[in-house]
Amino acid sequence: MSAHHPLPDSIHRSLSVTCQRVDETVRELLDLLDESRNRPSVLRAYTPEERANLRTKLGHLQALNRELARRYSLDQKSVDERQVVHAHLTYLWTVLIDSQSDRWKSYGQVPGPHGAAVDRALQAMTDLLEELL
Repeated sequence: MSAHHPLPDSIHRSLSVTCQRVDETVRELLDLLDESRNRPSVLRAYTPEERANLRTKLGHLQALNRELARRYSLDQKSVDERQVVHAHLTYLWTVLIDSQSDRWKSYGQVPGPHGAAVDRALQAMTDLLEELL
């Protein structure tokens, strides 16, 4: 425990990360729900009323998170951009590996040479990611 907060240091660190993740995710969702941003790859599925309700509740979640952080001095730590980039690249690598044709068995048969062609395209991306990792 510290003079700045009443929690054991390990719990304090864990809650600090939790608050940071909640804040980041809420900001990402609020950004996604922003109708003024043109995102051709996002299919707008919410009605304006549903969107407004989501934004209101997410704003409330954000406020509760900030209050928790204030109460227990859960200041957000700076992150090394290398860690963030590495985490995202590792996630992409996993997505690509999990998309290879040998994992498609539950989806049915792949017609003709398409499985091998898809695998080559996925492998080219995986190879590039491995260079970056």
